[in-house]
Amino acid sequence: MEFAVIVKLVSLINGVISLFKGFWQLVTFGRSKIGSRGQVDTSYQEVSVASRFIQLFEAHGVHRNQIPVFFKHNLTLADVQTEASLIEKLTPETLTDAEQLFFINPEWLAHGQGDIYPQHSFYNHPEEFGSYIDSLLHLSTNKHFECVVFRSSKPKTNENDALLILKTPIGDIEQRPIYAYHFCPGWTTHYWKLCADLACCISQADQRKIYAHGCFVEHHWQQNLTSANTLPIYDFEESCIQYSSTGYWNPSEFSDSTKSFIEPLIINQDNYSIPSALERWLHYYDKGDIYIISDEINQRVGNEFRALAKSYSVS
Repeated sequence: MEFAVIVKLVSLINGVISLFKGFWQLVTFGRSKIGSRGQVDTSYQEVSVASRFIQLFEAHGVHRNQIPVFFKHNLTLADVQTEASLIEKLTPETLTDAEQLFFINPEWLAHGQGDIYPQHSFYNHPEEFGSYIDSLLHLSTNKHFECVVFRSSKPKTNENDALLILKTPIGDIEQRPIYAYHFCPGWTTHYWKLCADLACCISQADQRKIYAHGCFVEHHWQQNLTSANTLPIYDFEESCIQYSSTGYWNPSEFSDSTKSFIEPLIINQDNYSIPSALERWLHYYDKGDIYIISDEINQRVGNEFRALAKSYSVS
């Protein structure tokens, strides 16, 4: 009998220990390792919904101490100081509102599963990027959207080298705008189809007076941001996503300048990529999906692309 009692006692203790471990994983504030280039090290994954909640706001420029004023939801400054105090206030409604505010995947915030941001692809149907912008404009009272296109400074063949991010304003803190991010990855500027489709997307933004700006970055930075399922790091001093730029470029020239458009295709050194990309650009242009500023300029740019395409077909 004594042996049976001991066995039951040990089993009970093990059960309590397992329960405590599970509870500790739920409420212990998650830590992340930040690399020298401002990218989260995913070797240590957050397991706490409260930790993800704080990181979500800080990745978009809202410091934890600013959450009660910016987000409200009956949160106080004391609530956001520790995970133990915050987790008691995170109701399903609060989480849902945070997810919808930042346009993120509900499963990630609640359970740490799935992509943080929905990945929007407009390959083969770039005109739908314009429709997507229109749907967001319809939901927003602030129409000052921004668009940024990151490109790898040293692109590699057969690898995605461009990332388009649409930024939509969701509020402000002391006149500093806070944005939600909409990720549109998967662009390869030296692949003729994607080259033309990206040019069309940029034109779709231009037509809605959202003039994109572009940055050259190290290839691994944007690859980690889109494939490692991590939050961007926010630079509070610069009021933007933290990245190390190696230069800048004008995305609008990618859609309206023949020289800028074919430049990344030269790397292929074939007789197919450039004429095929020009033909695809003209396809979108003739449909009206690519339109440059005004009727006069649009016609002139169209003639330039058509003449260049003709020269390749003749040669």
